[in-house]
Amino acid sequence: MNNIYLMQDKLLAETITVGKIESNVSLIYSIIFSIFYCVVGFFLYKQYRKNSSNNDNYIGVTAKIVSSDCKYYMSEKMGGKYSCNLEVSYDVDNKKYTNGIINNGDIQYKVGSEIDISYSKTDPNIIKIGKPFELATLYLIDYFVPGMFLTIGLIGVIGTLYRYYMVRNYNVYASTYATGAAFGHGFKTPM
Repeated sequence: MNNIYLMQDKLLAETITVGKIESNVSLIYSIIFSIFYCVVGFFLYKQYRKNSSNNDNYIGVTAKIVSSDCKYYMSEKMGGKYSCNLEVSYDVDNKKYTNGIINNGDIQYKVGSEIDISYSKTDPNIIKIGKPFELATLYLIDYFVPGMFLTIGLIGVIGTLYRYYMVRNYNVYASTYATGAAFGHGFKTPM
């Protein structure tokens, strides 16, 4: 009868050891993937932040189209689109400006119609199609992508460190982790 208890103790000790080894391997993989997600998220954040700060330097106005040369073209991916070379006229501080802008999209612009544009605070000759708020809304949505990468990376690190702590400090957890890993089921909560 004592042999059975000795075998159980030996088996338990071995599963604890396997659980700790599995935890170490898992920790290394999780940290590598978490660092990758954090780096990608941070890189995307910096790119979007740069674009967003450029948007802060624009003021929206309504311009009048004084010249329009639109050509229709077919794209395999997007279907029919218009490529328009526009010349627009707009007022900034009671001074009239006329500049050209190119737009590719679904709209065929007509001479005499109005269009929302944004001009640079430092140089009113630099213009973009769309109001600054519309541009800012697009950049706000773009913050979601890097935020998700950063969140996944941080959750991965926190979860892995928690599991590592539990395996190191609680033999039941380590043993259960080892048996779940051995059968390909991952960690099962001990009952």
